[in-house]
Amino acid sequence: MKPIINVAIAGFGMSAQVFHVPFLLIDPRFKIKKVFERSGEKSKQKIPDVEVVRDFAELLTDEIDLVLITTPNLTHYPLAKQAIQAGKHVIVEKPVSVTTEQVAELGQLAGEIGIIVSPYQNRRWDSGFQAVKNIIANNLIGDIVDYQVRYDRYSANKNPKA
Repeated sequence: MKPIINVAIAGFGMSAQVFHVPFLLIDPRFKIKKVFERSGEKSKQKIPDVEVVRDFAELLTDEIDLVLITTPNLTHYPLAKQAIQAGKHVIVEKPVSVTTEQVAELGQLAGEIGIIVSPYQNRRWDSGFQAVKNIIANNLIGDIVDYQVRYDRYSANKNPKA
């Protein structure tokens, strides 16, 4: 039997709740050990035995193998770098960073340490994306000049007015 991968999640918003946690809870190879939440303990509703921490550094203990970063976009790079420097494998929500230089730095640092860092790419399995791959593979429309894909969501409370 393969060893269990102990997971820590930074942030517990929509991405963690909808994309990551359901998968991790049903796959016996993973155990969610810690969640970093700035306030509240929303994660305990879905993961009753999880340890909730208030400081990101508390995710980086010896027992943790993998850190999922689902915090606001501008925190992705510094938190990923901190986790990599602590020797943790890292999956980062998109965008990984605001510059390609920072993304390259994270990749180089992970390579030097011998760990994996990856953006979370769930959209590539959507039927629309798979259809486009099939169209391209079968040369059904000729040369593609431009291709744009969007995933929009509406939330009245996402950025409420003061």
